[in-house]
Amino acid sequence: MDLGMKGGFLERMAASASSRRQVVEVTEKSTSKTFTSETSLGTTLIFVNCVDCNFVIDGVLAKISIQKCTNCRFVVRGRVVTGTLEIMTSESINMIMESACPTTQVDDSQVVSFVFPDPALLGAIIFIRCKDLSVQTADVRDSFADPTVDATETPPQMMIRLAGGAFVCEPVCRVGSGFVSTQRDIDEFDRQQAANQAKMEAHLRSVVRFSGKASS
Repeated sequence: MDLGMKGGFLERMAASASSRRQVVEVTEKSTSKTFTSETSLGTTLIFVNCVDCNFVIDGVLAKISIQKCTNCRFVVRGRVVTGTLEIMTSESINMIMESACPTTQVDDSQVVSFVFPDPALLGAIIFIRCKDLSVQTADVRDSFADPTVDATETPPQMMIRLAGGAFVCEPVCRVGSGFVSTQRDIDEFDRQQAANQAKMEAHLRSVVRFSGKASS
């Protein structure tokens, strides 16, 4: 490939990648809208200042962000490639989650509800400074709020997950380079590590005993 052809090829590849990484900002009032072919792989959908709207989100996209919206309903059917959905500074938001989204972040919002028709679709919902946050599956429904803290303190981030058929809400711990976890997960990891270490040591002792018998 000569330099001219190579340069043109690289430009077309860069243009194609850029188009797949587009950001679509949506600001609507009192409307219903479905996003399907408009949301291609790599697209980030940002809903800003939407009021009294119904949205259906289908197709494949990178991320969903809901900011400063009021009294809106979102039906999420599409695949979110990064597994990230965020809701910030919004009120009266109803989320119908018909596809999996491993991580949902809710900040500075109130009266936010999540409905998961299939409990397996619920990953982790992380929230801070929220009032009246509810989560519902086919069998379980519960409401959550920030833990009570002193007025001078910032409430901790909390994580909601489904475990053993019930919702578990726990403070978030940041480990390593900022990886999100909980103290229960850290304790379980340490317990599993100790159990694995004990098994390894027992195996090594049995090998040493067998080697000693064989040599004698």
